[in-house]
Amino acid sequence: MARSVGRWGWIGIVLSVAWLLGATAVLDHQRGVEVRRLARECHQLQADARASKLCGATDAAVAQPLCRFKDADCDHWPFEEERYAKNIAWVAAAPVAVAWVMFYGFVRVFRRSDKP
Repeated sequence: MARSVGRWGWIGIVLSVAWLLGATAVLDHQRGVEVRRLARECHQLQADARASKLCGATDAAVAQPLCRFKDADCDHWPFEEERYAKNIAWVAAAPVAVAWVMFYGFVRVFRRSDKP
């Protein structure tokens, strides 16, 4: 027999959804700010490398670390995407899962203590 979701269950569902949406929005904003900052820095380093006379040689990237940015792709950040996915998992989803496990445990303990 299926049990209906009680008042506390609905409150938990609403709080879980609100937490997931809020945490995702905050993390998405932080990620956007970080990607824009990294892209700005990369474009500046790229401009400096292209303007440098030292980066004109064929093996200049080995001698000068700045020359590595001469042909860099400043608009794609794969590490930032990976970090964003990990942040969503740890900051948004993990607390919700832990809260539901704790809620389930409390419900079981209190239902057991209510029985005669």
